[in-house]
Amino acid sequence: REHYSTDFPASPPMILTSALTFGAVPTMKLADGNVMPMIFAGTGGLDSPTSSIEAAFAAGFTGVDSALDYGNQQEVAKALATKPRDSYFLTSKVPGCFAGVKVLPPFCYEATKKAAELNLQRLNVSHVDLLLIHTPAGTTLFSGCSNKVNCEMMQHQWRAMEEVKKAGLTKSIGVSNYCPECVECIKKTATEMPVVNQVEFHVGQGKDAQGFKPYCDTGNITLMAYSPLGPWLGGSKDELIKGNLTNDIGKKHGKSSVQVALRWLAQRGVPIVTKSSNPAHLAADLDVFDWDLDEEDLGKLDSSPTPKASRDSPSFLCKAEQTSIFV
Repeated sequence: REHYSTDFPASPPMILTSALTFGAVPTMKLADGNVMPMIFAGTGGLDSPTSSIEAAFAAGFTGVDSALDYGNQQEVAKALATKPRDSYFLTSKVPGCFAGVKVLPPFCYEATKKAAELNLQRLNVSHVDLLLIHTPAGTTLFSGCSNKVNCEMMQHQWRAMEEVKKAGLTKSIGVSNYCPECVECIKKTATEMPVVNQVEFHVGQGKDAQGFKPYCDTGNITLMAYSPLGPWLGGSKDELIKGNLTNDIGKKHGKSSVQVALRWLAQRGVPIVTKSSNPAHLAADLDVFDWDLDEEDLGKLDSSPTPKASRDSPSFLCKAEQTSIFV
């Protein structure tokens, strides 16, 4: 089974299932008022991106999650070209500004704007719906968002994102793999805050994603889950697919272990990035919105200590103290 990532008013993300829908997929409203699907077909690491995304569309997916770093956007574009642009929600990502040698923070500003334009060229679209910064900026040996140079790079990169949105290249902007500490860094100079933080989140990390979810909820940032079926780096990658916990709960509801793991996130209001080239798996992934886990199920899944996240954090670049300091 394939799988994998100023003060603002606080209010929890809202799930909508009526008029604001992409097809039959439930949606949620972001802090900026834009609406996005609750589940996305991921594109990272696909062997055949074009046929995989075509299969996802055929199954009923209306969200596609891509990134410049994945190196396959031109193949993804072939599948996108088969659908009207307004029929799907497209997320993409610009790389975080990592520097192997000393650079001035303004480097991030120009690099980010160029990366945003390159995204559109390779995807062959006029705009994306959501553009994320893939990782926090930093040096080769990441030393944390409180590091002055790293923080300045992030602030310059976020300023570019704000301008990219104003120019119409994207409707919404956000981040990925950002520790609370990193969000606090860009908050110091931001004119608008990220509406999404996409991180690793799955059963085994607790219902609060090791502190990331309450932090994001407080700032009206939607926490979005990649790797919903287990760690992408090391760890027990198959536990949620083959393990007793999710399989036993699945049998109780007539669902698969994978559907249990995905439903756990959906029932918490967390949008999901999943990934498969198998039409049956893709169809099953969409069947997680019209049934509920009961309180006993949720309690068992919430309290499961495994599988642990990659490097034991929702962001592989965050240390535990960077996660917990703000919650």
